[in-house]
Amino acid sequence: MSITMPAVESTPGVAFYAGAVAEVYDLLFPPDCEQVDEAFFARHIVAGEGPALEIASGTGRLLLRLLARGLPVEGLELSADMLRICRERASKREIPAVLHHASMVDFSLGRQFATVFVPFYSFQILTDRSEAECCLRSLYNHTAPGGKTMLTTWTHWEDMLPAGERGEKPWKLVRTGRDDDRGLFVTSSAASEVNRTEQLQTNWFRYDVYQHGRLVETTSRIETIRFYHKYELQMMMERAGFVDVRVTGDETDEPATDAHTSWVVTGYRR
Repeated sequence: MSITMPAVESTPGVAFYAGAVAEVYDLLFPPDCEQVDEAFFARHIVAGEGPALEIASGTGRLLLRLLARGLPVEGLELSADMLRICRERASKREIPAVLHHASMVDFSLGRQFATVFVPFYSFQILTDRSEAECCLRSLYNHTAPGGKTMLTTWTHWEDMLPAGERGEKPWKLVRTGRDDDRGLFVTSSAASEVNRTEQLQTNWFRYDVYQHGRLVETTSRIETIRFYHKYELQMMMERAGFVDVRVTGDETDEPATDAHTSWVVTGYRR
């Protein structure tokens, strides 16, 4: 088997997806089938009538799907391993992909885009407030006048427990993936603890890789993410320069409510 998975006790922020975890991620989120947020972002890119930039594009989960639709999208990703996998997938499919190796925190591509978007809650891995604000300024600087930036967040309602209870969740199976050509089957399990005051959630992930029905590799990662509230997100976007900031629910254009488990925050540049 080609996947080598060294044990890592703790990997901060954007480094989480370095190494072989990038290969596991590609099995868990392959761009071979329609993605839950694909139609939503495709519609907004078409409406933007210009080039788009996906932030934290990973192994191409969404990017390659949008490119296959013929949309003018470029990708930005910090993990060199994820970029390599994305390039390999694009090459096999003969899809021309423009990919940038950079951190979402502070990047400069020398051009602007009609639509800039951060899908799949990637903005929340920036637990440091100053880094999050720097990221928003970078997004603003790469948004063309009249264009928009969109980022998604997960609202964690299930973790908002009554006072006096700890925000802990037991281990559970989160997702599975497979590669039938190599006889691989991957499971992702997780446990978490939430600090509601600091708006932080620590997640412990375990990845088990089976080949032809036999466990061949196990590794773990620790990730901390920050969650945000509606008006906090609006104020942060406005401080970065965006106007007419809107918060909608679950990759729809409906105003965000308690019934939604994720939000899309959209800000415009004059």
